[in-house]
Amino acid sequence: MLSLRNANLIQLLRIIKAKVDRSETDTIWSKYNTTDDLLYELDYFIKRLTENDEHVIFELKILFAPTSSLQDVYINSGWGDQFLLIASQFD
Repeated sequence: MLSLRNANLIQLLRIIKAKVDRSETDTIWSKYNTTDDLLYELDYFIKRLTENDEHVIFELKILFAPTSSLQDVYINSGWGDQFLLIASQFD
């Protein structure tokens, strides 16, 4: 059975996926070579959370950290303020 925390994190990751799955997403200053690389990683996290893999939480802390590649994508794409709102939901 999926924990409430994992269900909430999955929902948050799906919101991010919907935001970055656009042609204007800029990954140039991030660790991601393409938007597809970022989407693949988000799907990977969703899969692990669905399996109640608690080890993924540490990786997600890095994903949502200030100066993370995800924040770079959001800032370079013109969505910096939205990243702060999303990251606060992760906390």
